[in-house]
Order: sequence, then C-alpha cells, then structure tokens
Amino acid sequence: MKHASRMRVPTRRWQRFSVFGVCALALAGCLDLAHTNPYDPETKVDIQLSGPESATNLQQIISYSFTSNPEWPGTVQWKSTNEALLHSLGDGQFGVVGIAAPPNDTSSVLVLLGTHVATRRVVVTQQLTGFTFTCTGATSPCVFQSGQPRSISFEGHDGNGFRMVLPYSVQVSSRQPSVLRIDSSPGAGVTFTANVSPLSPGTSYFVASALGVRDSVLVTVR
Repeated sequence: MKHASRMRVPTRRWQRFSVFGVCALALAGCLDLAHTNPYDPETKVDIQLSGPESATNLQQIISYSFTSNPEWPGTVQWKSTNEALLHSLGDGQFGVVGIAAPPNDTSSVLVLLGTHVATRRVVVTQQLTGFTFTCTGATSPCVFQSGQPRSISFEGHDGNGFRMVLPYSVQVSSRQPSVLRIDSSPGAGVTFTANVSPLSPGTSYFVASALGVRDSVLVTVR
C-alpha cells in the first residue's frame, strides 16, 4: 500500500529567509534607482563645461556649453558669481558689463543641473586696440600753423570701441621732430593731452604707445 505524499510546509526559518530576500531585492532596486536617477543628489553626474577663460571688451558676449553623463533631462540654470563684471543672459550666454582692477577682475560661470554644479573661472579685462585723436585748434583733419603752440588730445579704446576704464601710462613721440616737437608727456590716465609745437611746414606722425599698442595721427604744419 502506497502512502500519500506529504506536502512540505515551509518552516519559520525558510519564511524568515524569504521575507529577508524580498526586502533585500527591493532595497537593491531602490539603491540602484538612487544611482541612476540624475535628479537624486546622490547620483554622480559628470559635467564638462566648455567656453572661454577670458573676456577683453566691454559689452562682449561670450558663450558656454556643457555635456553631462548621464545626459541631463531637466532644467538648466546659468549663473555668474560676479554680476558687476559678467552678467548671465541665459542659455549659456554672458555679457561683459564692467571692468575692475586685479584681484577683483574675475568671475565664475556656473551651470546648475539640479543640485549638480560645474564652474569655469573667467578673467575679465579690457584690451587696448587703438586711440582716437583730436588736434585742438587745428583745421580739419589735423592741420596746424607753424609757430603756434597747440595740443593733441587722445584716448584709448577696446575692440568694441569703448573708452578704456582703468588708468594706464602712455608714451608719445613725433616722427619728424623738426616739423612737430613734443613739449609735454601726458603721463597716466584714461584721457590724455600732449602739448606740441608746430615748427616748420611739412608733415609728421604724432605717435602714442601703450600696453603693446601703437597708433598715430598725421599732422600737417603750414
């Protein structure tokens, strides 16, 4: 006579193990989610921020971009740590709105992906590109009468045509000292005036040099 097979009833130890296993799997799933959800602060998000490290002109617009791993699906914020120098225009665009002497001439561009942040340091300067000259007491364009002391005023400008903000020193010279003599040096500042003496009929270039830039204006003496 065959005996009916007996159904094995799970022991309490097996029940405890099963419950623990389910919890462990659930916990592993949650931990996995925490490391794959980019919005979670615990998730590692690598951000590469690209763009210039310097700006050289007032009202210059500089642009930045980023890549992230994992790819960021949400809202992106762009900020500047020094709005007096560099103003955020949104979408990675920044405008130069001010100039300051070192060590206050830097700002940092920030891109914020939720709680994840990347920064790039930017030095904001103003680069001299040339001078604008005015020949005081001259007829157009720059004509002097010999024997009548005159002056030449000038100021430097950046690549966008804005006058230089911070003081600097200049040197001046005459290409033909026998035609046009320099009587005074303008020194340091942001606007300059040099006294000159037209000596004899002819032409000479009045030359101004500063910060590695040289510019000149043609003077005619009659």
